[in-house]
Amino acid sequence: MSINKEHFVECSYDLYAGIGNERNMVEQATKESPMQYMHGIGMMIPAFEEKLNGLSMGDKFDFELTPDIAYGERRDDLVLSLDRQVFCNEEGEFDSENVIEGNMLPMMTADGQRVEGLVHEITSDKVVMDFNHPMAGMTLHFVGEILQERPATEEDRKRIEAMMNPQEGCGCGCHDGGDASCGCHSGEEVSGGCCSSQGGCSCH
Repeated sequence: MSINKEHFVECSYDLYAGIGNERNMVEQATKESPMQYMHGIGMMIPAFEEKLNGLSMGDKFDFELTPDIAYGERRDDLVLSLDRQVFCNEEGEFDSENVIEGNMLPMMTADGQRVEGLVHEITSDKVVMDFNHPMAGMTLHFVGEILQERPATEEDRKRIEAMMNPQEGCGCGCHDGGDASCGCHSGEEVSGGCCSSQGGCSCH
């Protein structure tokens, strides 16, 4: 048996990323806390899934994904200056507990799409948010092993759906044990402009 569409996959890996020839380890999924996902349903970067197609339990992998097939190049139009009021609750109080420079915040676009952005700068009347993926512009180097692969069961589907549910928290939650990792997940581009942080940026 080998990895195919709608198979449950569990793998360990070290992820190295960098611009040009630079590489630094940025993420690790261990055998004790592996990454789990359902193959072919859009959870992962398509190029990542292509590299794992046909592999079986015990197979090792070692490959690179360049920016054009990973998270793309950085885009200036994804750095937006938003009114501070976007980050206020119904009483007009600014969410200073969560809106801190350097924090990643979950937000919603005008068309209801959930995105995450980095708080780049806070001024007296604006909050500058960077909606580029943290690894945009980087080449990703994955080194790992397939620990398990099999046709997904109904229980697997329900568990994967729970992992993907944004109400479960701010991270991707793909690791067993809830480790919030986002290095290999597919992400939709910000579109329609950001309109709300759902009454503040704290996780619900």
